[in-house]
Amino acid sequence: MTGSKMAPTSVHVIVIAGKLEQRLNIPQTDKIERKVQGVYRIFGSPQKYRPYFQDIPHIALKRTKEIPSIKITKTEDLLKRTYTLVVYNFRNPTAQQKKRTQRLIRRSPCIRIRPGVLLFPHLKSKEMIRIYKSKNKAQLYTAQEFASKMVEFGANVARWGKLKLSGPRSQSLVERILEDMIKTETDMLIDKFKKLKKDIDNPLITPKRLKARYQSLSTRYNQRKATCEIIRAVWKYSCEKQLRKVYNIMLLTRRAISEHRQGMREMVEIREIDESTTADHQSS
Repeated sequence: MTGSKMAPTSVHVIVIAGKLEQRLNIPQTDKIERKVQGVYRIFGSPQKYRPYFQDIPHIALKRTKEIPSIKITKTEDLLKRTYTLVVYNFRNPTAQQKKRTQRLIRRSPCIRIRPGVLLFPHLKSKEMIRIYKSKNKAQLYTAQEFASKMVEFGANVARWGKLKLSGPRSQSLVERILEDMIKTETDMLIDKFKKLKKDIDNPLITPKRLKARYQSLSTRYNQRKATCEIIRAVWKYSCEKQLRKVYNIMLLTRRAISEHRQGMREMVEIREIDESTTADHQSS
């Protein structure tokens, strides 16, 4: 699979939502192409193939020439939003490839439709520069940058731009997937901070290790915050409530680590005083 461009004729892309793909008894013709599991391209009118997909949760996209501004606010206008679909897979992914891919996804403002299928915003050049460059401290990746990185990691990648959703049904499904994705990632971060806070009392974990884990999670929070700002600008969805929950537990964890380190220093000082007192007593 390569990053080949879509044909200029009417082309629709169907993405089956979710992890599992039901067996679809679709006739093999030159008008429909299965790119990877759960992703199909239909050349020409999609009406003939609608019965095969209508009972399965899926997202339908079609090629468009227009790239509307993200300044639109009306709900009905969100259907005009343009996207870039990135599809990737590995022949036999290693543990390192999986780990690097997950890190890259966390630094990319996208919607994970299904394993190996991501939906990125397709923006006007000026808006792309303004939004992404303002978040450069978090090093967020555009669809093109993400695809290039995945190729470096050894993945097969296809990237299709200037796509828009075909109807409110697809729009509703994208919104639900986005909401579920943000909740899942937020809950995961909260659980990791809680685990770190609990591990403070573990004598086998050094203060240095606690600090390193906190810094790693803090970086993930900052990346999530920057990503959510783009999500809010593009999809008009606010992550503020979820981010506040993460921020609160992050502050509690930082305070607990600080108090633990202070307690450790006081214990060392007391021990040094005791040792000094003992030495003075013995010398006398």
